[in-house]
Amino acid sequence: MRITKSVAVSLLCAATSAGVLAGVGPAAAAQQPEAHIRLIGSTQAQASWDTHGRTGCVVIGHEGAVASSINNIPTTGAGPIFTVKDSGSLEIVCPGGTRSAVARLYGPRSAINDARTNFNDDTNGAFGS
Repeated sequence: MRITKSVAVSLLCAATSAGVLAGVGPAAAAQQPEAHIRLIGSTQAQASWDTHGRTGCVVIGHEGAVASSINNIPTTGAGPIFTVKDSGSLEIVCPGGTRSAVARLYGPRSAINDARTNFNDDTNGAFGS
């Protein structure tokens, strides 16, 4: 009888745990908006973004000392292709304070600055480069 009780208790615990755990899935964390810089040819670049469904977001860009912003951007998109003259940055800010990592563009275009821009884009600015 002792073996039967122990097996019954084990099965009951396993069934209870499975029942409790089956109803608990991983929380679907909302993704942070993304800002990216794509280098084109040897002198140009293009900014792109994905708000992951958030609406009412603003893109804030800097090139040198010039700042600009565009309100209510589409949830995904890309800006015009432009000639890189100076360093710049791009950030997406959505309602509620959700922000993208800052995408950095290092200018003027050169092998070193292109490597820095691509490294920043690939790591989402995690290393501040």
